[in-house]
Amino acid sequence: MRNLVAKQHITPQQAKRLEQQIKFAFPDAMVEVTERLLPCMDNDPDDRHVLAAALIAKAEVIVTDNLKHFLPKSLRQFQVEA
Repeated sequence: MRNLVAKQHITPQQAKRLEQQIKFAFPDAMVEVTERLLPCMDNDPDDRHVLAAALIAKAEVIVTDNLKHFLPKSLRQFQVEA
């Protein structure tokens, strides 16, 4: 949501509504990332929450077109692919 608003694709109000709709549609997909886990990640600092969420969810794959923030050496230790 932060990036959509920052790049002026949507307004903050639209972002809030979109987030509410996503949470309603996919309640089991939401995970809480603790701040203590983030320093363990060595991928791009702006996307460490994504890798941390994948670990909490026991995901094997992160789907992204931003591969430069998810280098194989950062993911391999957690057995996650992008």
